[in-house]
Amino acid sequence: MRKLWTRRHKTELDLEAELRAHKPQPRPDFVRSLAARIHAVREHGRPRLRVALVAALVALVALAAVGGISYAGSGSKSAERAKATSTAVDTAAPVQTERKAATARKQAKAKPKASSTAASEEDGSDKAAEKACREEVKALMAAEREFHKSNAAAERERHKAAKETERADYQAAKEAERARHEAVMAEATTKDERKAEKELHKANMRALKDEHKAAKEAERELYKANKQAEKERHMAVMEELRAKKKACKTENGNGDDDGE
Repeated sequence: MRKLWTRRHKTELDLEAELRAHKPQPRPDFVRSLAARIHAVREHGRPRLRVALVAALVALVALAAVGGISYAGSGSKSAERAKATSTAVDTAAPVQTERKAATARKQAKAKPKASSTAASEEDGSDKAAEKACREEVKALMAAEREFHKSNAAAERERHKAAKETERADYQAAKEAERARHEAVMAEATTKDERKAEKELHKANMRALKDEHKAAKEAERELYKANKQAEKERHMAVMEELRAKKKACKTENGNGDDDGE
């Protein structure tokens, strides 16, 4: 196949060389006349070429001018659009600022409202705690009053029982002294013995009376002292409870107590 290709290539080269060697040649007079004609055309076409060049330059200048005007127009339009955009931005900026300010005002109003709600809830909780504390103190006060009344009644009963006991003891002591005196008088045989017994009996009766009187006075003083001690104890407890009732408001931030 390589030999076929080489052979074919050599054949083509030989054919081209033969065509070149046997190509027709123009006549010398035809060559001279053609050269003269071409020279004349060149000399005659130079002014036209210059005119064409000038016309082309004028057209380019005109096109440049038109392009400049168009560019200027587009520039002015761009400037107008930029101005309009700037105006729109300048106009939109205060609007956006006002909207932001309005939003901030709404948020500022909402926050105090939330704070007010929280404060209201806290205040409600404080009031509930205060109410519970006051109710507890009131219950303690009521219990203390009842306890004081019970103590006072018990002291009165004790005092009454003590007086009755002392009176009974005094009567029993007198009866015993009388019995003793009567027995001694029954056994006495002389006047002097009877006289001495009478004096002894009177002295014993006076002693019993004085002792009874002293016992009564002691019981009376004891009753007064116990009554005063119970009163002071009751007042101290009530004062402590009033202070606790006052602390119910102070602890919950509601000021001083309104008193009993």
